[in-house]
Amino acid sequence: MTGHRSFCGSMALHAAARILAPLLTVLLLLSPLLGINGQVVQSNTPGNITGTMTSLELAELLFYLTYADPQGEKIYRVIFCSGVSLDIIPIATPITLKYDKIVDGIMYACSVPVRLSDQQQQQLGRRRLQQQLGGSITTPLQPRILFYIPTFCGYDAPAAVTPERVLDLVFTGKWTWRNRWLAAYFDFCSYGQVEILPSNVKVLSAPEVPCSGTIPNPQPYNDGGVFTSSSCERYDSMTKWHYWLDAWAIKTYGVNASDYHHRVMILPSGFSGTVAGCGGFAGRATAGRVSLIRTPVNNWGSGHVWWSGNNVGDLEILFHEIAHNYAMAHANVVGGCNTNDQCDHTCIMGGTGGQGIRCFNAPHNWQVGWASKPVRELGDSDLPYGNPTAVRIPAQMNGLNTSVLVKGGGMPTNRKLFLSVRLNVYSYDLPWQFWDDNVPFLLMHTYDGTDGNPYSTTVFVGEIRVGTIWRDNKSNISVRFDSWSKDSGAAVRICRRSSGEERECADGLDEDCNFLTDIEDLNCRAGASSETKAGEAVVVGSGRPTSPSRGPVSRRTPPPRPLLKQSPPSPRPPSPPSPRPPRKLAPPRKPSPPRKPSPPRKPSPPRPPPRGLGRR
Repeated sequence: MTGHRSFCGSMALHAAARILAPLLTVLLLLSPLLGINGQVVQSNTPGNITGTMTSLELAELLFYLTYADPQGEKIYRVIFCSGVSLDIIPIATPITLKYDKIVDGIMYACSVPVRLSDQQQQQLGRRRLQQQLGGSITTPLQPRILFYIPTFCGYDAPAAVTPERVLDLVFTGKWTWRNRWLAAYFDFCSYGQVEILPSNVKVLSAPEVPCSGTIPNPQPYNDGGVFTSSSCERYDSMTKWHYWLDAWAIKTYGVNASDYHHRVMILPSGFSGTVAGCGGFAGRATAGRVSLIRTPVNNWGSGHVWWSGNNVGDLEILFHEIAHNYAMAHANVVGGCNTNDQCDHTCIMGGTGGQGIRCFNAPHNWQVGWASKPVRELGDSDLPYGNPTAVRIPAQMNGLNTSVLVKGGGMPTNRKLFLSVRLNVYSYDLPWQFWDDNVPFLLMHTYDGTDGNPYSTTVFVGEIRVGTIWRDNKSNISVRFDSWSKDSGAAVRICRRSSGEERECADGLDEDCNFLTDIEDLNCRAGASSETKAGEAVVVGSGRPTSPSRGPVSRRTPPPRPLLKQSPPSPRPPSPPSPRPPRKLAPPRKPSPPRKPSPPRKPSPPRPPPRGLGRR
């Protein structure tokens, strides 16, 4: 009987094994894909994954995919094949990615992510994430900011700043250059719509980041969460320092980092210029949100920011990096400059310009909804050929409806041309030096961003003064700045060209859009051609050149300027430049007897020194 029982039991075990073996095999195959408790994910099987892409620019452009998992929010580093254009990767919007393999927790893909439609997001039960361009405000109205001030193993330097100084930078400006502070800066540039409150800011003196470590579980990375303090890029350490500090903050102080929209790490002075893979940055940030976790006080998500201790005190750098979290790309000019793609002196998303502090340009204001309703929107039907359309444009800082948006006119499908009027407005919007105070400039910018891919560079294509014309030879649009009134704004005419010269002299049209109709035009009076050579843009009359002749050059980080005061003296007023002395005229020649000498010409007025560009 005992032998019979043993035989029956053995048969039952064999039967159970035959049933369970396939299930166990499936579980073993699937378990690496889950990345549970720091396990490194491996898979040679292609697949599809849905999530949201963000990027971080170091020596190379890094991409991260954040997605929802049963164990919580997870992150893959994504490496694209060389044939994939990185410029068209959708950022800060839900996508589906077809990947080829996963090696050591890093995902490899040779296809471009596909943006999810609104319907697909609803079917998946997802909250709409992409921006509605030109709609309501897409940024937090009361930003919550968490500051970490750590030191690093292997880097012998103290913390860059004290918590008291950070709070001063945000709320009082007692120790800042010209007594400016971040909360007032946000309030000014957002037209009073965005408010940073003391209760929404936390500053923590953080511990030393270890030479090597692992983010405590639960942690989001599928490569195991290992990091080093000796490199920004290796193991994707720069992003992981944030998560390691998040774990420390919740354990030590009960501070939940997910409650904050922006997590700002202030690095020790010299760190970003010394440690491998950092590249000497003044500031860096994730493009878009790296985390989409919602809490009772944060229904938006979180982005990461890194701020060099060398540049603590430069509020424009911090504002610039926070704006990257809002899916704002850089502000450039045609052809670039020595700051690569940050060459627009009129926008905070450009490099240094003017007096070193500015608000957004018109397309970036429109992108995030801070000034989302242009005073006029014009298309081809509003711009008949050769018949200029007159518009009034208020100064940009005068209100929410202050730009003109133009579509069509021979521009690419998604391109939008923004016309805006800017002046120096103290103390936070100063795109020009003080000698240009009270001078209105008509600015032209283009922006190709869409609801599905808002992270697109704005391009500064023109700047003119009263009485001058801007002509874009890559489209058929011309603009004239006719006059300016402090009360009613700029009188501007916009014209769509049908020809490079005036061809009909009695049809009442201005075919070449030089704002001279029929007999007024030189073509009709003298037969001369007014057609210009092909180019990016032409300014007719005096005005700022918009397209530098320089070719692309490598990014450089210039040395920082002094930012924090060592003691609390009164802010230094800017000293006016010494004007260039008038040019001396040679004495008039002795005239020939039959002719009277001409009187000498008056000397030219002194010129101001040229404006400069370039910072980060």
